[in-house]
Amino acid sequence: MRVWLRVLTLEEVGVGMFDDEPFKGYTNDTEEERGRIGKPYCQLVGLDGNAFAIMGRVDHALKRAGYSKEARQQYQDDSTSGDYNHLLGVAMDWTTEDKDEEEGD
Repeated sequence: MRVWLRVLTLEEVGVGMFDDEPFKGYTNDTEEERGRIGKPYCQLVGLDGNAFAIMGRVDHALKRAGYSKEARQQYQDDSTSGDYNHLLGVAMDWTTEDKDEEEGD
């Protein structure tokens, strides 16, 4: 099975990789939801580093924390809008790896 991925330019995505506004492009509802629920715990280190495995793990953590389908779709759209390093950065923006620092409890 072949999977073809098309890399979008920053102009097409509308979000800079090193943008000072990390929530640029998110809807107000998604921003409010992220502020209300916080960052769920998700272990990233020491597990399968495959991009799809990481996305699935983060999506599961977001779903478990109570994020809406729209917010989870926003995470997926953002994480696939760049390269592997961008995906890791987005995963770390949406979750925390420290159970003691888990927000929203």
